[in-house]
Amino acid sequence: MDKAKSENISFEAALAELDTVLNALEKGDIPLEDALAHYQRGMALAAVCQQKLATVEEKIEILQADGSLSAVDPAEGGRYE
Repeated sequence: MDKAKSENISFEAALAELDTVLNALEKGDIPLEDALAHYQRGMALAAVCQQKLATVEEKIEILQADGSLSAVDPAEGGRYE
């Protein structure tokens, strides 16, 4: 996966593709000659997911630091106090 393509992929799409790559590697559904390329693709997708998560976490920390965001517990349907 080239860098330009990986920067334009959504977190959800990268995670789904990563799951597909991992399943193929685990099952051995790919020829040995292609395993390295699949591994490298999986690593690139994992890096994209990690970067996107880090970006969101950073934005949340900034919002919490200036007091403009309260933590919400979606399971409870309300806010933490």
